[in-house]
Amino acid sequence: MLVEGLTLFRKTVSGGIQGRHSKQIKLLTYALGWCLPAVIVILSAGIGFGSGTYMQKNPLHYNGISPVSSATKYSRCWISSEHGVLQGAVMAPILAVLAANGFITVRVGHFVYVMSSRAEAFKPSHQRTNSVSTVADIDMTHVKASLKAIMLMMPVMGLPWIFGVLAGTKR
Repeated sequence: MLVEGLTLFRKTVSGGIQGRHSKQIKLLTYALGWCLPAVIVILSAGIGFGSGTYMQKNPLHYNGISPVSSATKYSRCWISSEHGVLQGAVMAPILAVLAANGFITVRVGHFVYVMSSRAEAFKPSHQRTNSVSTVADIDMTHVKASLKAIMLMMPVMGLPWIFGVLAGTKR
C-alpha cells in the first residue's frame, strides 16, 4: 500500500521524476515493497522463536491424546497482544503506512482540486460554469471532483484499515 501511495504521489503531486533518477526510485520502491517487510518478518520471527512466544505447540496434537482428531498443531497465533509482537511487528508498520497514505491522499485530493480549478480556464466560454453559476457553485464543483478522487483512492491506499486498527484497540 505504501509503494502504491508513493507512486501515486510521485506521478501526480511531484510532477513525475524522469531521467536518471527513475532507476534509483524504482530500486527504492522495490526495497520498500519487498525488503523492508522481509526484515520485519525476520526480526519478529527471530525474537519470537528466541523467547518461545512465536508459535506455541499444542500438546494435544503432539502427544496423540487429542479427543478430536483435528487438533491444531499450534495453540496460539504469533500475532498475540500478550507478548508485544502484535504492537511491534504488525501495528507499528500498519500505522506508519496509514499515516503516510493519509498524507498522500490529502495531497492528491488537493492536487485534483487545483487541477480542476485550472481546467475551468481552458473550457470554451459557453461551457464555463462561471457564466451561469455563482462562485460558490464553481468551488463546489472542484470540491466534488476532489472528494470523488479521495473516495476512489481510499481502498487502494488501504485507508479502510483504520477500522481494523480501531477494532483491535481496547477501551
